[in-house]
Amino acid sequence: MKKVVLLLNMGGPNNLDEVSVFLKNMFNDKYILNIKNEKLRDKISSLITRLRKKSATKNYELIGGKSPLVDTTTSLVEKLSKTKEYEFDFIMRYTPPFAKDVLEKYKGYDEIVLFPLYPHHSITTVVSSLEDAKDWINELNINANIKIIDVFFNDLEYNKIIINSIKNEIYGINENEVSDIT
Repeated sequence: MKKVVLLLNMGGPNNLDEVSVFLKNMFNDKYILNIKNEKLRDKISSLITRLRKKSATKNYELIGGKSPLVDTTTSLVEKLSKTKEYEFDFIMRYTPPFAKDVLEKYKGYDEIVLFPLYPHHSITTVVSSLEDAKDWINELNINANIKIIDVFFNDLEYNKIIINSIKNEIYGINENEVSDIT
């Protein structure tokens, strides 16, 4: 049985040439820019992209010429791929790798798990990413069993990790476990 977990995220420019792609795709998302008329939304997203490209590009130059998100997600996929039950891959919403291209690789799989990497529910993140993936699953006629990992903001283990990270930053404490998170 062939199974894959696809991690879903916004994405970010993989290089400075993709800054426009990122901005255009993000602002053309109906959940980001809630304008029903697609042509009007496209024109406004183009205008916003032109207005923000220069400052966004400068910001990405300051952090190495690209978003760290793809490299971080690639590293996560490599670590998770050590398990044998599932394969792992990822989809970015606004920059490559796009849902269409990634899902094309898994057309013959029996099970596809969609795992949005956003801990809190939001239409602009979780719904947008899931809808995009589902649309391409339908468009590509993928007949796999589709499973979705729900938001995880209230998961105890997730919250322990966040609390330990905060304690480590503030107090220099690196605890393995938090006994009381309230």
